Amino acid sequence: RDPGRLRELDGIVDRMKRAEERADLDVLNRLDIEFHRAVVAAAEDPFLAALWDALALHLRIVFAWEVRTLPKPVAYASVHLAIRYALARDADDVLADLVELHIAGRSEIDPGASRAVGARTQRRRKK
Repeated sequence: RDPGRLRELDGIVDRMKRAEERADLDVLNRLDIEFHRAVVAAAEDPFLAALWDALALHLRIVFAWEVRTLPKPVAYASVHLAIRYALARDADDVLADLVELHIAGRSEIDPGASRAVGARTQRRRKK
């Protein structure tokens, strides 16, 4: 929730939007990694940072493949913006659902994803 960190994420999302407009998949891939690296850095957890460093190259390869195979238009900026807003609002239950869908490659690219987030959040609140 640090305003400086949130501005950093906003800048990355803005560059993602421009990359999407140009259909520049290589830049979009690099920005995706940059977004995740910024979130990891915000956690200020050395163990998490070490895990991220170990996984980042592999994930860049996976993201490069994924971004080329997703239905067009790719909505990466809006997916990451939703995660950024959940981080800012301290909405842990919504954030957990968004991250789970994002990791599964379903995010808002899948029209059913936003309904799934709402349904999961409601179930958690009832518990």
